[in-house]
Amino acid sequence: MRPWLLDLLACPLDCAGPLALHVLERAADGEAVCALLRCPECGVVYAALEGVPHLVRPALRLAAREQGAVRSAGGIPPQWLEALERTWREAGAREPADEVLLEEGRYWSAFFQLYYDLDSLTVFDARVKGAHMPYLGLGVRATDERDRRRLHDTWPNPLGRRILRFFEETRAAGAALYLDLGCGGGQFGLEAAWRGARTVGVDVAVGALELGRRYALRKQLNASYVYAEPARLPFRGGAFDALTVKDALHHLPDARVAAAEAARVLRPGAPFLMIEHAAEKPRWEWLGRKILEWLGPAIARRYPPEAPPAILQRRSPREGAGQRDLEPILGDILEIKERRGELLFADEFALPVYFATGRRRWPAEWISAGVYALERLALQWGRPRFLYLRGTTRGSAV
Repeated sequence: MRPWLLDLLACPLDCAGPLALHVLERAADGEAVCALLRCPECGVVYAALEGVPHLVRPALRLAAREQGAVRSAGGIPPQWLEALERTWREAGAREPADEVLLEEGRYWSAFFQLYYDLDSLTVFDARVKGAHMPYLGLGVRATDERDRRRLHDTWPNPLGRRILRFFEETRAAGAALYLDLGCGGGQFGLEAAWRGARTVGVDVAVGALELGRRYALRKQLNASYVYAEPARLPFRGGAFDALTVKDALHHLPDARVAAAEAARVLRPGAPFLMIEHAAEKPRWEWLGRKILEWLGPAIARRYPPEAPPAILQRRSPREGAGQRDLEPILGDILEIKERRGELLFADEFALPVYFATGRRRWPAEWISAGVYALERLALQWGRPRFLYLRGTTRGSAV
């Protein structure tokens, strides 16, 4: 837990009070690895494990993990320990929605752990090139070498240019502290950190957050991670200079609450960047499956598949829960200044050709460019599958 993070934190309960820190274990560099955080106003005590503060309601507390780490440390003030034990008793009273949220966190923790163990780190950091395994879900571990030409994490590159322009312009305008909402193990927040900013990633996937912190430390990036609910962000109002969100809000049944919370912890006029999965496109998806079925035998001959990882054989529990009417909801709360719809099937259609031809780049790139041109034409009449949104919070413009 970075020392500067404490100044940003606030109790996630209604009191929203500041938090006091009691360190149980420090790393060699002085960073708090295991610690307690107490709200003087309501008396609730939270734990920070593996450098990640767990700032959630009692129903979402990971009581068994907290007990194992905290009780072995010793030296805890009696009042703090009593408050902890009271919270641990309450942690078992969960609603069905709480169980689903916890399962969502477990799903994405396992997802990021899989790629971390394989050293396929593009899902953490878009600056890692040539390591992504796009057909890992089919048991094929071959990497996509074309992504060395990728500007960011999206192919083709028009969207990547817009992503990088956001970071260039906001850093030039003085943004120094970024909130990465629904960060998983990294991505947008790490791009800001590579450019010298401080970043805070928030997610419900505790395992992914711990892996993201480990990666950031390895790369000496100034990034912190917090386990928190999007609907109850544990930060003081107006704390952040900029917001990034990538494929997160469509997992939330009530994206409006999360967007309002994000706006609360941003300063007035702060810039934001969002890329969201806005709709399913069944006909395009059907065509993509048919292309893969047609070329699948040729891919299997070149790259004999292994047993596919189980985690990639199912979707996350809350996939698509908040897709409906996402754009108007965001427009009610944030000031959208730039919008671009995308389908992003071009690479999905070109990938089977790329692998079936032994990872020859040029036929796949020609197909990708042609399909992308058709996508832009189709978007003149149809809804986008993904939305790129950029703008500011309400208030003075930056």
